[in-house]
Amino acid sequence: MDVKLTAEQRQDIMNWDVENWSKTIPFWMERTKLDLAKCTALEIGSYNGGITLFLALQGATVVCSDVNGPAEKAKLLHQKHHVDNLVSYADINAVSLPYPDASFDLVAFKSVMGHKDVYPQREEIFREIHRVLKPGGELWFAENLRGSALHMAARNGLLRRANEWQYFAQAEIARLCAPFATKSFRQYGFLCAFNHGAVGRIGAVQKTLGALDSVLNGVIPARWKYIVFGIAGK
Repeated sequence: MDVKLTAEQRQDIMNWDVENWSKTIPFWMERTKLDLAKCTALEIGSYNGGITLFLALQGATVVCSDVNGPAEKAKLLHQKHHVDNLVSYADINAVSLPYPDASFDLVAFKSVMGHKDVYPQREEIFREIHRVLKPGGELWFAENLRGSALHMAARNGLLRRANEWQYFAQAEIARLCAPFATKSFRQYGFLCAFNHGAVGRIGAVQKTLGALDSVLNGVIPARWKYIVFGIAGK
């Protein structure tokens, strides 16, 4: 299923490293069996409401949640794009989702599980996601991978994130998704990870690195890539 988004929508959905992280959208849409316009969805860890925005733009009814509630920015974002009528907001700890079994057609998250306060509880969270999904429901996610030794050196040095984030190995993502009946993963990206470090943060740099990554992605080893896109069906 092809989805047309404006540059502004892509920016507001992804928030950072848009060139590479936005590749998750065609990945999800090509593989989903859901009709989003008929879905009830839950986004967890949705501080700025980006994935909620994408789902609501497709007609889904979405609960936008975070452990301390989404930021006010999320509500303003949804109003800006005229989808606030499809969105509700919740203060939720994903370790214990306050919903009955089989409540949602879709659960989604982006760059959540590696946070230092979340990572130790990742197995419980995946179990809760599986529980609240309806039969045939889907989990959509995009997460940070360890990538290459160069990525980890930059994160631990230039970016000072050694104590803030746990970066996944692909095998761990696959293990967490083991209870799902179907699953599909794709690793992506190499250069754009450095756009928040020594290279700089300006959009022109990101576009250039993103274009190079689209070429490199077909030739570099999967273990060097720093993003994983996933979809898992119950």
